[in-house]
Amino acid sequence: MHPHPRDPHAPARPSPVSFAALPEDPAARVTRVVLPGRILLLRATGEIDIDTAPLLRAALRPGRQHLTIVDLSSLSFADCALLRVLVPARFRSRLVLVAGRRHKVRRLFACTCTDRLFTFAPDVDTALRMAIGTAPPRTPEAAWNGRL
Repeated sequence: MHPHPRDPHAPARPSPVSFAALPEDPAARVTRVVLPGRILLLRATGEIDIDTAPLLRAALRPGRQHLTIVDLSSLSFADCALLRVLVPARFRSRLVLVAGRRHKVRRLFACTCTDRLFTFAPDVDTALRMAIGTAPPRTPEAAWNGRL
């Protein structure tokens, strides 16, 4: 027989995690900004792993954006959970990923050969210029090596 829910001696049940609680996670933060021209800019900071990937997944929810720019340059850590979010999102929207020339995330894409799936930019300004057509698209190698 189950104890009555209001029984003070009953063991506490763990509460389910909700997305409302996730933004308070100190390990990661995702900022979502909608820009003119239906451009969505996401800035991820901290660590993206199995525990924090739902933050990015929720921010990438399908919408009416024409292009999504995901700034990964402030990440201190990322693992395959990042790829499990970004690869499916690539098929729902045009994605441009921003990572610095020598950024840690670069290795994740290079080692998994997923760098071929995305367009990369060295910084947000270049990504925005690419979005409005004033900068040429960059290959992953050019973005990583800093070549124009």
